[in-house]
Amino acid sequence: MSEHSTLAGGSIIERRMKCLPSYKLEEASPEQGSSKFAIEGTMLHSVVQRCVDEELDPIKLTGYSEGGAVMTADLAIEMVAPALALLEQLLDAYGVDEYEIVTEARVRYEGMEAFGTCDILISTPRYVFIIDWKFGRGVVVRGGPANRQLRFYAGAAMETVPQYFEGDKQIVLAIIQPAADEPLTHGIIERKVLEDWIAEMRHAIRRILADDVGDPVTGKHCRWCRAAPTCSAKRGEVEAALAFDPRGTGIDPVEFGEMLTQADSVESWAKAVRQAAYNEMVKGRPINGYKLVERRPTRKWSDADAACAALLEAGINEVFEEKLISPAKAEKAVKSTGGDPKDLADLIVKESSGLTIATADDKRPAVFKNGVRSATPQELKLEKAT
Repeated sequence: MSEHSTLAGGSIIERRMKCLPSYKLEEASPEQGSSKFAIEGTMLHSVVQRCVDEELDPIKLTGYSEGGAVMTADLAIEMVAPALALLEQLLDAYGVDEYEIVTEARVRYEGMEAFGTCDILISTPRYVFIIDWKFGRGVVVRGGPANRQLRFYAGAAMETVPQYFEGDKQIVLAIIQPAADEPLTHGIIERKVLEDWIAEMRHAIRRILADDVGDPVTGKHCRWCRAAPTCSAKRGEVEAALAFDPRGTGIDPVEFGEMLTQADSVESWAKAVRQAAYNEMVKGRPINGYKLVERRPTRKWSDADAACAALLEAGINEVFEEKLISPAKAEKAVKSTGGDPKDLADLIVKESSGLTIATADDKRPAVFKNGVRSATPQELKLEKAT
């Protein structure tokens, strides 16, 4: 089980440094339940750790359960196996063939309540790798020297296992996120940059402990903040965003960009408010003007065999639907027979599910350039074929 400080841990350190009051505000806020995606992510962390430690094929852990999440063959093929392959790809990129690896490494800073669990810590003759698994499908996280969570782990590791950092070893910060368009991102952080950041981080924590925090500061770091639903600064930001009228004409692109950024903030805040209200109401606490009700029920057969017999007796012969198994299940089946799933690659296509808005730094190509729609990957493939 991962261990992290609520004062200063890897996943919260950016929030603590950018919004000093966040620590006490969160401590005074009720706990929020974990989403099904977070529970699945925790389970996948455990699975990938076992695969690394015991050199297991993830398929062999199908059926493993943790916290209500169950390891499936699809997750083994689509998440864990690619994660393990990306780890090997990362080491190959730096020419590593000799290394010492520690999974779930508990690392901490001396003299302060700042500690966390680094998913993968690897020491080699030339490099130290600080690696974090990300199994989310929505929020993309990038590795490299700018990643605060990885900086936190690197600094804590330097104090916990200083022998790993002796000499002029370079420090590599990496994120492995199989579901992302760019699933492996990494980069080297200069020691001076890291040391300066550690000093800045320690100063921020000292201010928090001395209650020298100032007013709350909003930003992207609010996304997972437990205090967001009741934070006065966040509510002020939302009220300012609601002052925009998106139905107006003649809005310039710069203003629209600002409005979209505000929209993301409002949506995140609204989601946090609903979750906080739900958490209170399931404990039996009233929320004025609202109540908990059962979701609309779904209908299903109480006895599939009896239903089948009844339908056949009624003269309905086509009682089962047949369809080709999914690419993920097919790859699993091929692998189980000793084949190579890559042999199916030419038979599988990725069809677009529609258009969506993304930030300008997103790695996917823009659909429109200078007002002209670009060809889709499928269209380009057809052009090359002809």
